[in-house]
Amino acid sequence: MKRLLATTMILIAAPIAAAFELPDGWYPVGDSGEGGYALNVGPDTGYEGAGLEVYGAEHTSGQFGGVGQSISASDYVGKTVQLTAYIRTENVDDGYAGLWFRVDKGKDMLVLDNMNDRGVTGTTGWRSYTSVLRVDAEATQILFGAILTGTGRMFVDEFAIDIVPDDTPTTAAYGPNEPKNLGF
Repeated sequence: MKRLLATTMILIAAPIAAAFELPDGWYPVGDSGEGGYALNVGPDTGYEGAGLEVYGAEHTSGQFGGVGQSISASDYVGKTVQLTAYIRTENVDDGYAGLWFRVDKGKDMLVLDNMNDRGVTGTTGWRSYTSVLRVDAEATQILFGAILTGTGRMFVDEFAIDIVPDDTPTTAAYGPNEPKNLGF
């Protein structure tokens, strides 16, 4: 089984601004930065060890912040791939916390699962969450990470990417195979 493991912890939290360098391979996503969600490293806040904090903006309606990483799809094309990470939340309200997992072909997005239909809310203990996508034969890039929409805090740790059996159900909505109601 091919497995990519990232043991960086991520905490996504309420409004405080901080500046630091993300661990190698990670980059800010969404409204991370000035006036949005700020990022900061924190020790002993992960499922196991040190972590990363993302603080939410005061007015977060329609915004999100977090971190991401991108890798080549070459080792995964034509396969079913699972992203796993542990998540814990505190007071996540007016939105949700979750993983995001995307497959692209060049600059075109082929499929995205950002857990918007099953995001984590409220206050929860550590639990493993997954996202499963099929990687198209023409895919060039896989992108993944963690996001927070709304307010509260999200802690994420122990990212892993695994190739899983093709009969593993996917978590993204791929849409119908045929168009519908084209003539109105």
